[in-house]
Amino acid sequence: MVYSLFTCARNWTDKGVYTILIFFLPRSGFVQQYIQHSYAFYKEARQKLRDLYVELENRDVDCIVFYGASDLAEIAYISLQETNIKLVAVVDEQKNGQRFMRYTVEHPDRLKAFAFDKILITSFNSAELIMQKIADLGIPVESVVQLS
Repeated sequence: MVYSLFTCARNWTDKGVYTILIFFLPRSGFVQQYIQHSYAFYKEARQKLRDLYVELENRDVDCIVFYGASDLAEIAYISLQETNIKLVAVVDEQKNGQRFMRYTVEHPDRLKAFAFDKILITSFNSAELIMQKIADLGIPVESVVQLS
């Protein structure tokens, strides 16, 4: 029987160590498709984020906020480590108060409390709805960037 590597849970410990629970499952079409899809998503997101961060650095962006504490935000955080851009906060309505990497997730209503140059949408929720919420807070929509 052939087995496939499969990750089940990811977590940052309070000591800043990233742990991954890994186990092996009998290879099936579903597991193999899941792994292939996940890897393709990760690879594409990393490249788009690298390109975006280069563009932001060229526009003298120093500080950024992630809007959404999702899997995409994890990839964005990893990619951000290759830049001089500083993450100042992570906001997410549903995950308010939870941990994201070294940060405590804040409610989006607190956006104006942070000094930032851009907000990066890292949520899988509707970008239009997020843009409206940001505009309702009086923050210019020109401050928002997202992956294309």
